[in-house]
Amino acid sequence: MSQKDQPRQWRIIVGATSFADANSAIALAVGLASELDGEINACLIEDEAVLAYAALPFARTIFPGGGKAEPVTLQAMQSAFRRDAEGFRKAIENAASLGAFRWTFQQKRGELRSLLPTALGERDIVVIGRQRLHGRAGDLYVLDDASQPAERLYAMALRTADRLKVPINVLIWGKDAAAVDARQTWVEQTWVEQTCSNSGVPIQSVCGTAFDRTVLDAIAKNSPAAMMLSRSVADQIDLEQLLDIGRCPVLVVAD
Repeated sequence: MSQKDQPRQWRIIVGATSFADANSAIALAVGLASELDGEINACLIEDEAVLAYAALPFARTIFPGGGKAEPVTLQAMQSAFRRDAEGFRKAIENAASLGAFRWTFQQKRGELRSLLPTALGERDIVVIGRQRLHGRAGDLYVLDDASQPAERLYAMALRTADRLKVPINVLIWGKDAAAVDARQTWVEQTWVEQTCSNSGVPIQSVCGTAFDRTVLDAIAKNSPAAMMLSRSVADQIDLEQLLDIGRCPVLVVAD
């Protein structure tokens, strides 16, 4: 096999808009890089919306749990992003010294969605960090649009759930009820009965025709360890909303 014909190395893209959020995803990204013999591309996003707000004369910082709101300036917020970026970079560097994987780091201004490359290859995984609430543990939630291909999504979900040592909850939705039923049957026959009996990872599924009721309501009522979806689904939904509701890392794979 020529070098041109050899498959490209796995690339794990991990990022967030703060170190607290990024830190929730580093162990998962490092584990995937080690298992897949891949490289990590880490990125700290300077949230443009946050910087725009900090530039306003009335900008204030509100702390969780109450307390007095404090003024915030653009300069202070830029300094905070720089501190977070340095902490993020050092965490990846330290993990690489133990795991012996290649890595890169960058800091850029933009939106969280910009972590998704224009072309997400079959050997790319994007891990978006979001700080989890202390003391919460849950399943891996797979968001499955019945109108899109799903083989790669489920294969990677099984690998990730096995690494996290958690069950899988599948949330299937679509406008076509027949397609939703067909996908649920496929999941039960292909993954629940065959694959999971060998891996030992339990899978259960819920289906419906409305994204909000089937997916967002289920996530809001539970405590996911992580959520996984395909690129086509990521392009359809509000990622920030999903992260705010789930309060856990989100993994995006190619269709």
